[in-house]
Amino acid sequence: MSRASRQDTPTKKNTIDEDAVKQIDDPSTNPDWELSLEDEYQDDDFHIYFPFAAQLLHTIDQLEEKILFEIGYVQEAEENLENFRISSLGKVNNMNHQIEDVKANIEGFKETKTILLDKYMFLTGETTVKTPKKKQ
Repeated sequence: MSRASRQDTPTKKNTIDEDAVKQIDDPSTNPDWELSLEDEYQDDDFHIYFPFAAQLLHTIDQLEEKILFEIGYVQEAEENLENFRISSLGKVNNMNHQIEDVKANIEGFKETKTILLDKYMFLTGETTVKTPKKKQ
């Protein structure tokens, strides 16, 4: 048997009943699927009819692809948000440490000022510190 004739011969795995597929996709085989333009429109009609099975499968495939894309997009956005949250927490902690350092420096400067004023009063023998006169 030649290679070309083997490819043309269907195997059990690849056998598709083409008549069954045509019967499923052919609206003339099922009178419920026939559409008439004469039908009155009804607002309470919530059913979506697919005249061909292939349309339903195609629609489901499109929805699945769209949902998978959106799931990936949401997961990426959540990951970016978590990275931003972690980096923001690090920056906030760093700023809090800097604020504490500045407060400690201010307290140190206040103590140094008090010590220097006490030394000045001791060296000058004054009990009160002179305030500089305002220039007019």
